[in-house]
Amino acid sequence: MKPRAVRCSFLGVFLTFLLPATVAYAAEPAVKSVAVLPLKAKNKASKDVSSVLDDLLLAAVQKHAAGIRVVGQGDVDAALGFEKTKQVVGCDALSCAAEIAGALGVDSIIYGSFSRLGKKYVLSLGWIDQRTTNSLGRASEAIGAEEDQLDAGVNMVVATLFGAPSTPVAAPTAAKPSAKAIDPMDLASWDQLSGTWYAKDGAIYGVGGHLGFKEMLTDYAFSATAELVSGPSTIVAWVSRFTHPQSSVAKPAGSADQGYGVNVAFGEAKVNVFRGVNNAWYGANPAWGNNWQSIQGIQPKTNRCTVEAAGPQHKMSCNGKLIYEFIDGTNPRGVVGLWVQSPQTVVRFTDIKLERR
Repeated sequence: MKPRAVRCSFLGVFLTFLLPATVAYAAEPAVKSVAVLPLKAKNKASKDVSSVLDDLLLAAVQKHAAGIRVVGQGDVDAALGFEKTKQVVGCDALSCAAEIAGALGVDSIIYGSFSRLGKKYVLSLGWIDQRTTNSLGRASEAIGAEEDQLDAGVNMVVATLFGAPSTPVAAPTAAKPSAKAIDPMDLASWDQLSGTWYAKDGAIYGVGGHLGFKEMLTDYAFSATAELVSGPSTIVAWVSRFTHPQSSVAKPAGSADQGYGVNVAFGEAKVNVFRGVNNAWYGANPAWGNNWQSIQGIQPKTNRCTVEAAGPQHKMSCNGKLIYEFIDGTNPRGVVGLWVQSPQTVVRFTDIKLERR
């Protein structure tokens, strides 16, 4: 995961909001997939909070849209491309729904806006069936603007959007096993995305490449002990919110690997955290930029590190020491994973744990 050129785009869709909070539903055939578009900042609302709200919105939809495949902004960028995204910015939702949904291969769209109202934000959401352009739901609510109020507020509006008995969701499929039901020390619980991976003596071994967990987690703590067994020193990554075309979950069509990844250079005792879209990676921690950090306590052979995710918050500790903590909600969510850079180095992973938060 080396830093490359930054590529970003923003897709805005206007939605007229109603006060007080309103909800309306239409009885339509069940939908099986939904694209969550970035929110439009209106009425002097700060665009600085847009990425945070977008990330919280996607997480809330993933939480409440039971049985529905959910795709986010990373998929929009990958499917439409930068120039096409610029063309549809600002158009009304109905005229854009069919084109966007068709490009993403989904049958419904969730779009919305937020605006400043005194010390609060007004968050307005709409849900459209692309097949009929009929409204599947609307919700509008004033939510607290403080950092600790945004998550709860967005979750409340999305719950309202999906909460009516007539909400058209797809027929339930077999329930996905929880993190507790899937053993992260079982190699069968992982997608072997690249490189060579094998299980031996109760451990998982990696020789170059990526390993991705087979279940999408929203808020979690992901821990693993990595030990260099043979070969030259290498970079080992605890991959956070990672998407990949070969993954069995969270695979945006037509895109390369993307998300967030924490790189630990064992031989040099250095650490950096990157975010990327379509395999273009750049520094994610605002305090570090693209610069690697020399960290006391990083060992040349064995390190136990934990990455934690809660909404847009990112946190990491290694060998009991806090490495970083920052907020960034820019990139799409994905699965957790592991990465070994060198195909000449064997790395042994033990005591892998996934704790849902």
